[in-house]
Amino acid sequence: MPDSSVLFPLTPWEDFYSFVRPMAQECPIGIIDAAIRAACIEFCQKTLIWTREAACGDVIKGARVYKYNYKNDGVSIVMPIACIIRETTDNSILHHILAPTNRQDLDYYEPGWRLREARVPTKFFMLDSNSICLMEKPTESFKDGLHLL
Repeated sequence: MPDSSVLFPLTPWEDFYSFVRPMAQECPIGIIDAAIRAACIEFCQKTLIWTREAACGDVIKGARVYKYNYKNDGVSIVMPIACIIRETTDNSILHHILAPTNRQDLDYYEPGWRLREARVPTKFFMLDSNSICLMEKPTESFKDGLHLL
């Protein structure tokens, strides 16, 4: 099987600067990076072009935080647009799609979220650049169950 980096080459954010910087000369780099990321995510969501799935491993009972796609070679990783928990039984596969959110919304709209548990979590958010956090603590483990798009 060919190397996935050949099939899906990653483009550094810096390659987009030449298109953005002339129109935003006084803008800080951090704001430009965030705008480029947001535009790329929106493009991928609306065109459905990004269908590359990353398997992150097992969903572990009681574990809320999961690492994925460690950064290397200075290449930034885009926030996943979907998180799926795949449950395999003897004769079927169930896909549980988790809704993306952020910590601020959870703290405001669902203040007790840190204490919640569920068999299968319902939401996720980015904890840092290479970690996701599930809203509820899973009360069950799923072998090879965590997948990101």
